[in-house]
Amino acid sequence: MASNSSPLIHLAQVNALFLLKELYGEVVITEEVRAEAVERGKEEGCADAILIKDAIETGAIKVVRHGTARDFSRFGLHEAEANVISLVLNEKFDLILLDEDAARELARMLGLKVRGSIGVIIEALRKKRITRKEALKFLNELASVMYLSGEAYREAREAIEKA
Repeated sequence: MASNSSPLIHLAQVNALFLLKELYGEVVITEEVRAEAVERGKEEGCADAILIKDAIETGAIKVVRHGTARDFSRFGLHEAEANVISLVLNEKFDLILLDEDAARELARMLGLKVRGSIGVIIEALRKKRITRKEALKFLNELASVMYLSGEAYREAREAIEKA
């Protein structure tokens, strides 16, 4: 499984980064994702950057060098998004973590299985890694650190309550 920076950042911000290792084992990211999540985060004084850096140092997140990304500029993707999508396509990973709508839409068009930060929380609940109360807490915390429409929040809350 590979991840873009946003899910790592969002999950770290709500202290749920540990779920990635529990659910997926090893998480793979590109150098560009590491730079965005760790280096830029440290420059901006973000505590989540330290948590992500620690996960890299302990081996929960593996950084790989990836060749030239495919040109997805017409889709408005950032370099890190283009690189991680290219990595997943080239290495045939079974899942990609993305939170940005344009990147998610492109990944699905390319036949990739996509999950976002909220999907990680719901999956953790379904696999009994967290309780319903914890899932709702994580959802509410995610809603405060990332853009989440009212409809998306309601759908996520319903999925948690039904799980």
